Amino acid sequence: LLKAGLEYELKIIRIINIPCDGNYFMGKDMNGLKHLIPADYYKDYGIRAGETVKCRLDRINCLGRFFFEPEHPVYKRGNTYEFNLAGFQEYNPCYNTGFYTATVIDIFGRTWETCKFKTESPPPVNITSLLCHAAAFKKGRLFLRVDDPLVIKSP
Repeated sequence: LLKAGLEYELKIIRIINIPCDGNYFMGKDMNGLKHLIPADYYKDYGIRAGETVKCRLDRINCLGRFFFEPEHPVYKRGNTYEFNLAGFQEYNPCYNTGFYTATVIDIFGRTWETCKFKTESPPPVNITSLLCHAAAFKKGRLFLRVDDPLVIKSP
């Protein structure tokens, strides 16, 4: 039996197209059961038929469907990485709260918005990169947290 929250290896048998639904990786687990993983979320992962991919079983729904999240090829959950910074946005500026989010660029050139963080003063404008903690991954999306907004790099 597979349990949610644990990692398993899936052998990718092939990539299939389901009309009106998109492309899927068909993977086989250690018990020989086949599972489908939506391929469009993981375009940048480089997953190919014939490979074995480490996946985290996120959940099993009430119908018994398994939802796997393939391991990111570069970023690992719980680690901190340096990202190129595209900019800061004030979060809810109407209330003058001092909360911000940052837009960062990953290794594939995709932009991601961080979780909100608080600073005593607005972030400097000459920052080029930001350290972010990879808190989670869901459907190929990075969920990033800025642990210390003062640990930033300037040119």
